[in-house]
Amino acid sequence: MTYENANKIHALAKALPLNSIVLETDAPDMVVASHKGQRNSPEYLPKILQALSNIRSEPEQYIAKQTTENAHAVFSLV
Repeated sequence: MTYENANKIHALAKALPLNSIVLETDAPDMVVASHKGQRNSPEYLPKILQALSNIRSEPEQYIAKQTTENAHAVFSLV
C-alpha cells in the first residue's frame, strides 16, 4: 500500500468499508516503500496507517481507532 504504483491495493483500500480492515505490515517479507531493501518490521505499522489515511482521505486517529477495534474483534481480544 505504501508503493506509488500499487494501484489495485490503493483501489481496494478506498473501496473496502473501514470496519473490514485491520492494519498489518507483511513482516518480514514485503517492506514498506520507505525502507525498501531492508527487513520488514511491525514497527513500520504507523507508515501503513499513514498510507491508508492518505488513500482514504480520513484522519489517522479515526482509522487507528477503527482498525484497532477490528483487530480486537477478529482476534477476540479484550
